[in-house]
Amino acid sequence: MPNQSNQNNLVLIILTGGVLFVLLAGCVAGVLLWQTPTSQLSNDSITVTPSTGEVHTPTPVGNEVVSAEIDTKVEPLPVATSTSTSIPGTAMPTPASIAGDQLSMPTATFTPPLPTPTSTPTNTPTPRPPPTVPEPVEGLGIGYLAPNFTLGSNRASRVSLSELRGKIVILNFWASWCPPCRHEVPALQAIHHEYGPQGVVVLAVNLGEKLENVERFAHDNGISFAVWLDEDKWAGNIYGVRSIPTTYFIDQDGIIRTIQFGSMTREQIINHLEKLL
Repeated sequence: MPNQSNQNNLVLIILTGGVLFVLLAGCVAGVLLWQTPTSQLSNDSITVTPSTGEVHTPTPVGNEVVSAEIDTKVEPLPVATSTSTSIPGTAMPTPASIAGDQLSMPTATFTPPLPTPTSTPTNTPTPRPPPTVPEPVEGLGIGYLAPNFTLGSNRASRVSLSELRGKIVILNFWASWCPPCRHEVPALQAIHHEYGPQGVVVLAVNLGEKLENVERFAHDNGISFAVWLDEDKWAGNIYGVRSIPTTYFIDQDGIIRTIQFGSMTREQIINHLEKLL
């Protein structure tokens, strides 16, 4: 019996030693495998020759890595032909090369954007309409439209003030019995003779006298311009005449530009006309 017990102990020791040996051998093998350079090969140690398509991987020799050629060749991918127009300024990828299961990054060519053509705008700005000029207001002050009237003359003709638009009008209210008016008549006669061809009209309106008196006065004083008769002083009332002579200088548009109370000399009349000619 003692011999049987000793045998069992021996077997147990042998088995335990075998297990320990196996574990120790496994640890040593693991350390050796961990230190082996072939296990540390990265994707960067694999190279591909672009011209031939050959793949080079390092072969471990001891503790050194030696480059070895592998006959495996990688066929380049076919390039697809596209008929679409490329977008300016975008990158166009080239076919990628494959080494094993490693896909290399595509290279790109940059196409500069086409210059934008400058075009002439077809829409021209619409010109603004000219400002609307308000119609002149009729009145007796300077800058107002001279009130219209119609009278007959000592020459059996009739005239309306509005018919004289386009001419400069010297509208003179007077009477033959008025000394200042009589003194002013030669100056009006001279203006009629000198400026009549330039479009100046002497419109002498006699207030309250009969035709016979007007004709006699015109003949005696050599008046060649027409004298307009306002026997009932209708036109004089329109213009608010309170004293004579009273003279309105009216421009080509019928606007009152100057008002003169009292008689004037030839030079004074010319000074007023020069502002309108």
